[in-house]
Amino acid sequence: MRIAGSYFASQLLAAFLAGMLAPTLIAQPLDPCSRRTILVSVADAQGNPASNLSAADFTTEISGQPTAVLSVKPMSGARRLVIAIDASGSISGEPNTWLLVRVLAEDMISRMPSTPIAVIMFSENVERQTDFSTNRAGLFRFIQSLLTSPAKSSTVLNHAGGTGIFDSLQSAFERLAPAQRGDAIYLISDGLDNHSEVSAKKLERKMNESGVRLLGFLLNNPSWHTLLPTDSSQTLTAINASGGAAAELEVGRDTQLFVNNGSRDLNPKIKNAIESHSVFLSKQIASPLLIELGLSDALLVKHKPQKLSLKLKDASSSQNSWQIFYPRELAACPEVRADQ
Repeated sequence: MRIAGSYFASQLLAAFLAGMLAPTLIAQPLDPCSRRTILVSVADAQGNPASNLSAADFTTEISGQPTAVLSVKPMSGARRLVIAIDASGSISGEPNTWLLVRVLAEDMISRMPSTPIAVIMFSENVERQTDFSTNRAGLFRFIQSLLTSPAKSSTVLNHAGGTGIFDSLQSAFERLAPAQRGDAIYLISDGLDNHSEVSAKKLERKMNESGVRLLGFLLNNPSWHTLLPTDSSQTLTAINASGGAAAELEVGRDTQLFVNNGSRDLNPKIKNAIESHSVFLSKQIASPLLIELGLSDALLVKHKPQKLSLKLKDASSSQNSWQIFYPRELAACPEVRADQ
């Protein structure tokens, strides 16, 4: 019995020591920076938001390296919109263009009946504004008040004023504080900035980090390009960088915007163009997708943005005429930004 007892005791001791010495396999917590979600819009050939897309429909690269698309789903929940109206001399100095700007603002408000909307009017800086508590009737009254109260700026032709688009977009972004993924800024402007002190690149990155998109309806007057030392390329770059979309319409002196001067009846050709552009932009605001990316350890550069490329995989099918709008950079990891 002693021998048997000693044997079993030795076996128990050996098993105990083996358990103590064996390597312990503990699941490591998932690095939160390895799962990133971006806001994307996809428009089909008719400009409508594409539906029934899955992770298998996309290919993605971060800094030139293939990246896994883990999931694709429609965004749900509330989002807000700031409409930024350019009332500088190059816009309000042309009566028909100024009237068209207000028509565009009213049109977007009408197309977003359940979206909280704030409106700012700017020239060099923001001059008038509403907040998100303003109801639809109040918003329309505000827009109507602009008929008799344009911006205080003189025309750019007289070099007695300027346009601070990015300064004003910064103000629009601040009205969203705290900004939420899916919020958007809708700019109605000629896109010509000659006054801002805000860095366009820094503003782009702030919006990207928050999931806020910039969309624009840009009014192109060719005569201004010969008189101003700027163009709309920087504004278009900011729109594209945010994952937003832009529509453009020519409003030169030779373009008949309205049936008669001073009338609110649009030229049928202009009306059709505005209808098409406005439907497209409003649907892009209202129907984004959330795409979750899985980053390998090699791509976990947490402290700075990285170049992002996103494509539809089946470019040989009917999807080759579709448009995809996405942020051009993957923002620095939120957990890292929170620690800085």
